[in-house]
Amino acid sequence: NYNLIISGSDKNNFKKIKKKVDNYNLNNNILMPGYIDESIMKYLYTNAKALVYPTLIGPTNIPPLEAISYNCPVICSNIYGMPEQLKDSVYYINPLSVKEIANAMVEIDKNHEIRNELLSKGQSIIKQRSYETFKDSYYKIIDQLQ
Repeated sequence: NYNLIISGSDKNNFKKIKKKVDNYNLNNNILMPGYIDESIMKYLYTNAKALVYPTLIGPTNIPPLEAISYNCPVICSNIYGMPEQLKDSVYYINPLSVKEIANAMVEIDKNHEIRNELLSKGQSIIKQRSYETFKDSYYKIIDQLQ
């Protein structure tokens, strides 16, 4: 009973995924618009139940931080540097476990306590990654080099 938007360029596995969506007749529940403009991404993040990000690459992926900055809960892979980068601000899953991903989606949707806790912890992550924090760290490094 969920609708899914799969965004990104039409490279790599895009055609395979599109074929699966067609084969399982899921076109009414899954939208694959390709690349999405930043102005529309803000709308999607602020209105989404969650960003589901079962990536197998990383850890320098921007979408989880974007989602957190728009107060959107994140379900994310527990691999590479994701836990080090995002701390306890996201719901971690094994990206190869469909059952874990599905359970996480239901949990975020139904359990408002967990959802609100993730949103609160997410705001702490955003404060740590703010321009001011970056600038202060940058100047400290410059001072050490002088």
